[in-house]
Amino acid sequence: FGPSLIAHAKHAADPMWFNDDCRAYIWPMLRYHDPSLFHNDYLAQFFLDVMPIGYKLLYWTWSRLADTRSLSKVLPYLLLPVFLASVWITVRRLASTVAAWAAVALCLSSTYFLWRLTGGLPRAFGAVIIGVAAMSLTLGRPMLLAAVTCLGAALYPVVGLVSGIVLAAYLLLFPAVDRKGTEHWSVRRRLLVVGITAILSAGLVLPTLLRTHTYGSLIRPGEISTYPEAGPGGRYEPKDLPPYKGFGAEAWN
Repeated sequence: FGPSLIAHAKHAADPMWFNDDCRAYIWPMLRYHDPSLFHNDYLAQFFLDVMPIGYKLLYWTWSRLADTRSLSKVLPYLLLPVFLASVWITVRRLASTVAAWAAVALCLSSTYFLWRLTGGLPRAFGAVIIGVAAMSLTLGRPMLLAAVTCLGAALYPVVGLVSGIVLAAYLLLFPAVDRKGTEHWSVRRRLLVVGITAILSAGLVLPTLLRTHTYGSLIRPGEISTYPEAGPGGRYEPKDLPPYKGFGAEAWN
């Protein structure tokens, strides 16, 4: 996989090559590096307001040192080894060393994971958080899983929710024999860990939710005629258009 990864890095080093969604998420944060940029820009402010708080803090911190675009270029290659290591450890624990290397090879042979990492966007943390969460379960490290849940809430809330559900199920529904490292924990202690994790995660997501209220509600199916750009022939793929399946149907699939 070396040649393809090197070619990918060479493209990333070119400032004229970038992930399509960087046009939405990365350029508004140039304001942090150069305060004279994008003032009174409604679209820039919108994307700054809807960004997860931890993600925005990461780029704000980097902007004290360099242009935020440079972090967008470098971040995928920092996250990829973390993701692959979590996959290796998880599969090695569940199966064997051979299976672990096979799993890593499958991840590298798929375009999906590196594609999701490219650009250093919020979704770049999705696979990494899920990978470390799975590793935490196989190692019997619920406190690491709790920390990962909070980190997910700060960086990419969707995966924070998934990790939180898994943490709650692991500590509250699994029998003691299947809860390595916590088999002697009392119900009170397990409830406390789940509760504190939920409160911290909610606190990390709340500022973004409050900021988005100033932009109005989501476009409902009945409003497509008023906003045709949100309907068929607009900017969304068919799978992203209403009517949506319910949670039960999607979970079954």
